Parts: sequence; structure tokens; C-alpha cells
Amino acid sequence: MFFIMPLLLFVFFSEIKAILVVAILALFGAFGQFYKRYIKLTSAVEFVTFGTVIVAVAYGPVAGVLFALAVSFAAEVISGNIDAFMMVYLPVRILSAILAATLPFTSIVTIGIAVTIFVNLLSQPIYLLQSDTEIRLKGVTYLVVNIFFNVLLFNLLGNFVINLT
Repeated sequence: MFFIMPLLLFVFFSEIKAILVVAILALFGAFGQFYKRYIKLTSAVEFVTFGTVIVAVAYGPVAGVLFALAVSFAAEVISGNIDAFMMVYLPVRILSAILAATLPFTSIVTIGIAVTIFVNLLSQPIYLLQSDTEIRLKGVTYLVVNIFFNVLLFNLLGNFVINLT
């Protein structure tokens, strides 16, 4: 009996740890934009990209895609910001998960930065090409802040979190 408990912990700990890591990433991703409900700022500080990359690299493209879709949608519902632009960035989130899982780089920081730039290159032109100056300014602000935030996030936490998976 004494040997069964350590064996069970060894067998099931990795699954429990994986569930906890993904759950924490999902909570940060979904509630990370809650501030948009009360403060009408650009949503450039977001954790969906970080979580999508970590999940896709650790568990594969299917898990990454499911994570990206579920958390992106939850973040919009929680922040009260469901709009037509979701049709632009949800497919981009799907592609970003596939890209993260298939990039040949070994560094999570490099993968994270590459995916962040990819997401912004595909999703931001719809804002930057608007004739409304205010919308373009929000787009530029989002682009700069989001890339800076994700570069910082991947550099500070990327290796730590990927090692937890």
C-alpha cells in the first residue's frame, strides 16, 4: 500500500498539473480583458496569445485551437465586447495556434514573439485601414502595446510556464 500512493501520484501528477496550468492560462485569458467593461481602453494587454502559444506548443495544434477559440470567445463575453470584428480575429487565433505548434524554433520566447507579430499582422490591418482617424490611432496603439506586452510576457514567464506543462 505504501508504494501505491507514490506510483499513483507519479502517474497522475502530470495530468493534474496540465489541467491546472491550462485552467490558469484560460482564466487569465478570459478575465484578462475584464477591465474593458469598465475602462474603455484598447485591449492590447491580453493573455490569449500567451496561453494559446503555451497550450499549442505543449499539447499540439488541436488543443491550441480549442483553447484559442474558447478563451477568445469567453474574453469577449466577459468584457461585454462581442462585435463583428470577432469574425476577423477568431480565424487568426486558429491560425496562430497551428503556427505555434508547428514552428521549427525550440525557444518558447521566439515562438511567442513570432506568433504575436503574426497575429497582429493579420488582424490589425482592418483597423489601420479605416478612414476614421480615431480608429486608426487605436489600431496603432494596440499594435505597439500588444507587441511590447507579449514580448515582455514571453521573456519573463514563457520558459517558466512551458516547463510547468
